[in-house]
Formats: sequence, structure tokens, C-alpha cells
Amino acid sequence: MSVTELLEPVLTGGVRNAHFFNGRVLTAEDLRALQLAVASRQEQLGQAIGDCIVTGFEVSLDPTSEWNRPVVTIRKGLAINRRGDPLALTGDIQVALVGEGAARAATEGEFAACDQATVTLTNLGLYILVVLPASGFEGRVPMTTVGMEGISGSCGSKYAVSGVRFRLVRVALGSDPDPQSLASRVTKLATELETQIGQLPPPNQPQPTVAAAEVLRKISLLRSGIAHLCFGSEERLKATDDPLARGITRNSGPFTSGLLGEFRVSGALTGCDVPLALVYWTSKGVRFIDQWAVRRRLANESELEAAAGLAVRLQAQRQLADLLAGSSLLVAPGSFTARDYLFFLPSVLVLDPSIGLDPLAFTSGLVTRGPLFIEGTQLEQLLAQAALYHSSRVETEEFWWMYHVRENAQAVDAGRIVASHRCQLLVSGHLPDITVCRFDLARAEYSNIAIGMACAS
Repeated sequence: MSVTELLEPVLTGGVRNAHFFNGRVLTAEDLRALQLAVASRQEQLGQAIGDCIVTGFEVSLDPTSEWNRPVVTIRKGLAINRRGDPLALTGDIQVALVGEGAARAATEGEFAACDQATVTLTNLGLYILVVLPASGFEGRVPMTTVGMEGISGSCGSKYAVSGVRFRLVRVALGSDPDPQSLASRVTKLATELETQIGQLPPPNQPQPTVAAAEVLRKISLLRSGIAHLCFGSEERLKATDDPLARGITRNSGPFTSGLLGEFRVSGALTGCDVPLALVYWTSKGVRFIDQWAVRRRLANESELEAAAGLAVRLQAQRQLADLLAGSSLLVAPGSFTARDYLFFLPSVLVLDPSIGLDPLAFTSGLVTRGPLFIEGTQLEQLLAQAALYHSSRVETEEFWWMYHVRENAQAVDAGRIVASHRCQLLVSGHLPDITVCRFDLARAEYSNIAIGMACAS
């Protein structure tokens, strides 16, 4: 290996730009070289940023679509993939999940590297809906060749238009020798559900209450389990057994694990793809669409762990809202418990009575301390801090804080807001205690000490 001197340019593997000067004959290849140079720089930036959703791209099942041919609504938005391509959807669209699309020829657009065939849904199970770049040509312009003295002999395309398209990536659940591992439990659930859902009548017919309620519970467990396989929650907990193996003494960046990381390594998810949602497709239609299991917001390197923690909390909040909205008359709201319907709990969870959740029933079996009061000024800090803490298994015997927001409790008690908007938080006991009463800040009726006792200064 040769020795490089200080200030000596290192050009090996560098980005090659077309060099323009007066008198040079320009060809399409020269301009293409310029485009490739810009694309190379974009790719380098994309690798630094990572795939992310900047805004929009929310996915929801169209309630008017037929159960055997589901259609999803995708909201307009902006995303960036790992190749640095900006993916812009300028208006809301509807996408049919069942159907066959032909793969584009590699010469038909700019994004030949991102060409993928559309999946035809012939296998039931879990899929990741992703957005990736697409391009096509618009308009025609006259084209001349060298020696024709400016006389047009044919035409070419005027514009190469950048756009997006969508595809599905199948989530193949592997085997794990440990029957108590999350992967094994999720695989077993998926196998049981395939049989049990197949025995139910179509969704547009009356459902047997007991069987449908049990299917609902198992689907909730499956959704929680697959989400935390994507998050890598189990690996994160195991990593604390040997922190040095994780490389905490080096600037190793955020901890990356889980199904999404595995799919990146295997190539199932390419640098062109930005995951939008996890879809569970069954013989009786789509049973859930989970966005936050795979969706990540824009964040710099120092914020990636917090962004992942936010996704964990929002996934759980959205799942509970969907579960209670879809339970109808199958399950009484007071029957929803964390241990029956979830595998993991985020480090902080807002227990929202307005969606029909009974906080007391939901936390049944958990070790809790409280309810205690916190000040509203502490709420945002608590949520931000909790995003940096690991999720916990629902089987844990470790305690959880039960918090009420003091200002919210006062407003409910005074009748300024309805009782169903009483804000309660379930917070991991690993987070610091923030309920310390302070002199001249505590309210006797909404403090964590007995009336008449002195507050700590």
C-alpha cells in the first residue's frame, strides 16, 4: 500500500463529474454523467440520513373496499430512501393490494436500479408495504443526429418524470429453537390464526361471538409481537447481558436490530424502499394495518434512538385504539388487559379512557405504584425521556408508575372537561421518580403527600 502525502488528492472511487469547457462537443452521455454524479451524491446523503418519512404517507384501509380485494388509501407525503431519492406523493391515492402488475423494463425510466416486480398476493400472511421511486417519460421533442445539419429526423422524449410506486414485501417468519422466544410465539400464533380465521364466516356475515373474540385477542397478540420483532425489542433486552459486545465503547451509532435490519441485510428491503406499513392479509380480508411498526420519522444520528422509541409508543397507542374500535360487541371494554392482548409495553403509555379503555382493568396483573400526580410542565420531558428506555415484557414483575397530570385532574374535577378525557400514564419503573413535592409548587389536594405534611424544599 502506497503512502499518501498530506494535501495530496485521493480520487480513487470518487464521484466523476462531466467537465465542461468551450469547444467541447457535448453528447447525451456527457449529460448522463452529470446526472449520475448528482445521483451518487444523493446516495451518499441518503446513506447518512437513512430511510425515513418526512411528512404524510399515512396508510389506512378503505372501508368501502371489498374484503377479498382490499384497497388502501395513502395520503400525500414526502419520504427519503437510502439512495437519497426524494419520494413525493403530491395527492392522496388509493392502491389495490390484490392484483398483478408487470415489472417495468430497466430502460423505461431513470430508476433502473429500483426496478421490482409487483407481488401477487397468493399467500396469506404478513407483508410490508413500501414506497419506492418510479419514472416515466412525457412529451416529445425533435431529435437530430451529427451530420444532419440541424434537420430533425426523429423524435425523443422531452421529460423524464420522477414519481413513486408501491410494492409489498412478504414477511417470512422463521423458526427459533427457543419455544419461549418472541419469534417462536409469533410463529405459533400465525399458524393458529390461519386455521381459526379460515373457519370464520366472511366479514359481511354474522360472527360467532366466542370464536371471533378469541381470534381478536390472538390478532392483537400477533400485531404486538410482529411489531416488536420489527423493533428488535427482545434483542435490545438481551444486549444488556453483554454491553461490550454491542460496542458501547465505540461510536457505533444507534442499536439496529430486528426484522427490518435483517431484511436490509438479506436484500428483501433494498436501498430504494421506504417502509410505510405492516399489513396482515388473511383469507377473510385484511385484519390490520400497522404503520408505526415499520414507519420512522426523519431524525439525525443523535436522534435515531429517540425516533425509534417514539415509534414504539405510537404503535402501542394506535393498536389499542384500533383494537377497541374494532371489538364492537365481541369483548367488554373492561376485559382488555395488557397481559392478554400484548407481548410488550412501551416505557410510557397514555391510558386513554376516551377510546373505551378501562385503565384499572388494562393494568390488571401489573405491579403499579400510584396513582401519583405530576405537573403538566413535566409531561413533554417525560415523553421525550421515556423514548430512550427499552420496552418491557408484559410478564415482568417490575413495577410501573401510574401518573395523573395535575392540571388535567383539576379540570376534570371542576367540570371544565369531560371525565373521559382524564389523562393517565403508565410509565416504566426504570424511569426516575418525578413526583417529588416542592415547596410553593404543590397543591394539597393534588400532591403525593398527606395534607398537613411539609413539602421538601
